[in-house]
Amino acid sequence: PLTRIAPFICISISIFICGHLAVNGQMSIGEFVTINSFIMLIVGPLIGFGGLISIVQKGLASLDRITDFLRLPIESIDDSTEVIPLEDI
Repeated sequence: PLTRIAPFICISISIFICGHLAVNGQMSIGEFVTINSFIMLIVGPLIGFGGLISIVQKGLASLDRITDFLRLPIESIDDSTEVIPLEDI
C-alpha cells in the first residue's frame, strides 16, 4: 500500500538531497544526521497511522457485510400446520 511506501520514499529523497548538500559542504554531517533523525521519528507514526486506516477500512467492510446479512428476510423452514406438542415427547 501507498501508506507503507510513501514514508520510505521521503527518507530516500531526504538522504539524497541532504547527502548532496553535505558532500558539497553546504551542510555539516551533524545537520545531515539531525534532519534524517527527525524524518525517521516522523515516519514511524505515519506507518502506524496507515495501518490504523487499513484496519478501520476492513472493519467498515465487515460491518457492511454483517448489516446486509441481518437485513435478509426471514425464511420459514416448514409451513405445515401440524405442530407436535413438546410434552408428549
